[in-house]
Amino acid sequence: YAISTSASNVVLLVDLDEAERAEAALESMRADVIDRLYRSDNLALICCVGEQMAKTPGIAARVFGVIGREGINLEMISEGGSPVAGNFAVRQESLPAAVRVLHREFFGSPGGGADA
Repeated sequence: YAISTSASNVVLLVDLDEAERAEAALESMRADVIDRLYRSDNLALICCVGEQMAKTPGIAARVFGVIGREGINLEMISEGGSPVAGNFAVRQESLPAAVRVLHREFFGSPGGGADA
């Protein structure tokens, strides 16, 4: 799960099997609190974690650059709940390629396990 907020919007990522229930709960608040409600299915959340994430100049450019060069679109970006993590969402079908290129960029190996 992840939450990203700004002055005008809130983004929630929930498991697909909870999406109907979450959407119904939010829809019930629509008249009072919510102006517009959008749902996007089949997104995958990637969390990049490292002790110096917030203090390393260019780290976001490195992460997002390698993702972009692979032709993968970022659907959402969030700093994360701590200075050691950055989250972003991609289409589910892009997840294996995204994990592979990130592992290659930062660890020099394809990584990602058997499914990547």
